[in-house]
Amino acid sequence: MHKDLLIAGQPLELRDMVPVHRDDVLKLHHQIFSSGLQGDWFEWKYIRGQGEGVGIWNERQELIAYCGGFPRRMLQQGQATNFLQIGDLMVSPEWRGVFTRKNPFFYACEHMYTTRLGSDRPYKVGFGFAHARSTRLHVKQGLGRDGGAVPFLQWQVAQRQPLPAWLWRVEPLAADAPHLRATVDRAWQAMRRDTRDYTIGIRDADYLSWRFIQRPDKAYRLYTLRRIWDLQPLGVIVLSQPSHPGEAVQWLDWVGPARHLAHACLAALRVAAEEGAPTMTTWASASVSERLAGTAPEFLPHIANISIRAPADMPAQAPDLKLWLMAGDTDFL
Repeated sequence: MHKDLLIAGQPLELRDMVPVHRDDVLKLHHQIFSSGLQGDWFEWKYIRGQGEGVGIWNERQELIAYCGGFPRRMLQQGQATNFLQIGDLMVSPEWRGVFTRKNPFFYACEHMYTTRLGSDRPYKVGFGFAHARSTRLHVKQGLGRDGGAVPFLQWQVAQRQPLPAWLWRVEPLAADAPHLRATVDRAWQAMRRDTRDYTIGIRDADYLSWRFIQRPDKAYRLYTLRRIWDLQPLGVIVLSQPSHPGEAVQWLDWVGPARHLAHACLAALRVAAEEGAPTMTTWASASVSERLAGTAPEFLPHIANISIRAPADMPAQAPDLKLWLMAGDTDFL
């Protein structure tokens, strides 16, 4: 699909992104985010991850604006629902100062949302993590609403509460472990039963493998958590892979019963302490952070907001999503 546009006197072309546009997307990504991402990242996100995108090209066939996203299967109060997770929002620097409400960024996002979201479209709701300026722009242009800030939590490892070693076992889970799929799926089913009041992304073995094991540009570690009398782990913890000794640890995710989230936090802090990390951080939506209050985190200035797009024909989809989100729910951490 393509559409001719005329903005600020310049002829432009809107197109749906297809795999042959890989180099254009990567070039703009490098320009905007100073990233070093390569074709294997595009393959991971847009081919295996079934991502979609809409771009605006100029007369020189340069991509100047882009709105991307990928499918996210969610449970909304226990019911499976297809969401579109928005990411890779980009506009070339020379177009940021164009003072017109309907600029290239607007057209890319508007087309993405109107053709993908709705009762007769593939996805019911769109959401994403965005910095405050991008969220304000979305709201101002009528492209979405502000779902609130995402709390940024930090723990001082040396001041952590102890998780009794005689009671709790924290053990590495290798990416190629033959029991990984069964372990993750069992933990997810327990989490699913425990989070019926929330809107939560499905965290089964297929998702966990794609998000944390197959990703080519980042490295993560998995750990299981169990009590000494448990035959099977209660859940799976996902942590960042430090690039050097003494680096802060990032807690990406917990797959397991919500009632054991605080225990998972203390288990992650135990790992961080063993490695000599000074701090541990995570992003956690209000639904998650309120369950971590007993672990005494510090609340740092937030980095991102949740931007939500509900289609015009389904406005009731968005008002009270009660989103359960952690750092691993982003597509960039």
